[in-house]
Amino acid sequence: AYCNDTKSKIRVTWNQPANAISYKIFKNGSELSPAPNGTTYIDEDVTGGMVYRYKVKASNSTGDSGDSDEKEETAKSCT
Repeated sequence: AYCNDTKSKIRVTWNQPANAISYKIFKNGSELSPAPNGTTYIDEDVTGGMVYRYKVKASNSTGDSGDSDEKEETAKSCT
């Protein structure tokens, strides 16, 4: 989690598994849209001091992977 001026943001990153074509990212159980276009997602829809939980699925022509390990982040309070 970090601040950009007075805006709190959370950067979620993951390793690219073999054969991954695209990704789905989930925040507190809900899929985010648009899907990330690589192995980094910047979440700008966060509130300082709140805890968020993220999971990622990789996708390819045969379907989706299982969920990644959950990553928990607390958004910074920016002033």
